[in-house]
Amino acid sequence: MRAEACMIARKLTVESDRMLTRNLISAEAARTWLSHLITEALAPIRRLDRVTRLDPLGRAASDIRADRATATAWRLMAGHGPRGRS
Repeated sequence: MRAEACMIARKLTVESDRMLTRNLISAEAARTWLSHLITEALAPIRRLDRVTRLDPLGRAASDIRADRATATAWRLMAGHGPRGRS
């Protein structure tokens, strides 16, 4: 989540600097607009977090194990066919 927060912060900084230094928007409108940007940026992160919490495999450590198991299965099928025969 830290990487996503940094990306959001950078985006907000650039956008707010652009709007406020050119006096394109009032301070109140800027607050409203930035709040909207934050909400929009957080929505996919929150959806992913909800999906991750519902995942029966759990979080990162078990995801890594599942990824390795899947990679091993694909490698075995590639080398020996889907039924384990060459």
